[in-house]
Amino acid sequence: MADGQGVWWAQPPGIVEISAVGAGDALMAGALWASVSLGASPLEVARWAVASGTAAAMQDGTAMPTRTQIEEVYGQVTASRLG
Repeated sequence: MADGQGVWWAQPPGIVEISAVGAGDALMAGALWASVSLGASPLEVARWAVASGTAAAMQDGTAMPTRTQIEEVYGQVTASRLG
């Protein structure tokens, strides 16, 4: 993720991927939610986005993860500013 302050990298935890269907949509939804609803910093937006996409990839088919599932993954996502 990049903004006027820098480039941000978020690393997901290792998972067993069940289905990547909808993971990108979940990533974008997580980023928008963290930015708009939480007013999160770019670093935290990147973490929430990656947590949302990762949790979605752990679901079967087009099922979306619950907030609790996303929060569990979020706790394992690391992020940093590049450069």
